[in-house]
Amino acid sequence: MPNETGFWSLGHASELLAEWRENYNGRRPHMSLAGLTPKRVCNPVPTEPKPERTPLINE
Repeated sequence: MPNETGFWSLGHASELLAEWRENYNGRRPHMSLAGLTPKRVCNPVPTEPKPERTPLINE
């Protein structure tokens, strides 16, 4: 039976908080971040590496 907070146990509360945090930071877009998620802003999608520059003859 849940206690007065609505959680069955500390583990249950931790699970629900982890789910909420993932939704808030990883799936829910934020208007203040131009519609991106905080996770996307902090961990942008890597771009392709730039090819190495070929040295000029005089270098």
